Amino acid sequence: MCQTKAPYYALSFKPDAIADKFADLDKPAQEAVTHWRRLAQVELPFAVSKKHNTSRYSLVRLTPETGRKHQLRRHMRHIFHHIVGDTSHGDIRHTRFFRTHYDCTRMLLHAQTLALSHPVTGERLLLKARLDEQWMRILEAFNWVESVEG
Repeated sequence: MCQTKAPYYALSFKPDAIADKFADLDKPAQEAVTHWRRLAQVELPFAVSKKHNTSRYSLVRLTPETGRKHQLRRHMRHIFHHIVGDTSHGDIRHTRFFRTHYDCTRMLLHAQTLALSHPVTGERLLLKARLDEQWMRILEAFNWVESVEG
C-alpha cells in the first residue's frame, strides 16, 4: 500500500448550466486538497488503450479536505487516474471496457462514509452506505472484497 498522498490542485470554477445559472463566472481558482490511498490493484491482460498490452486498475480511498464541485473526479483526472464510468472527467475507453466485460453501467465512485454536524443540535452524524451490486461484482472479479472490509 502506498502512503496517503494529497494532491493540491486549485480548481477553477466550471459552471453548470442549471445549478450555477446565477453564479459569478469570474471566480478565481479555489484551493482544493484530496488525500488518497491505494487499497488494492490489479493488472488485466487486456489492451484497453493502444499504448499498453495490459490494463491496470487501483482501488483507492479518497478523502477530500476541501469540498469543491467535482473535486474528486477532477483531481483524479489531473493525475491521470480517471474514475471508471466518469463520462465527463474519465476515460471513455475504460468505461466501455467495464460496461462490456463487467456489465458496469455506473461511475465507480462511492461515498461510503459521510460525517457532518447536525444543523440544529450540532451533534456529529455519521452516515454509512453499502456498496451496490455493480460495485460488489467488480470487487469480487478483482478479488478486492477484503480490501474494503478492513
